[in-house]
Amino acid sequence: VRWTFRTSEPAPGLRIWLCQAQLCHPLAQRRGETLRFTGPSATDPFRLRFQWSPEARHSDSLVISDAQLIVDYRQ
Repeated sequence: VRWTFRTSEPAPGLRIWLCQAQLCHPLAQRRGETLRFTGPSATDPFRLRFQWSPEARHSDSLVISDAQLIVDYRQ
């Protein structure tokens, strides 16, 4: 699984996870890849989860855009 997304401004303190069913993988960067989801069906939905850390000072106008998720699979 590969992902990429952009933010309208730097977002220190923003926590991000890529999730499928009950499995969530923390994302340290706005672009990357993982083998963490190897095994489950590629038809199960994925979601990106975002959360501000409690101590984060953030803008109310942050925009997350251009999100893309690529799932490589074999039948």
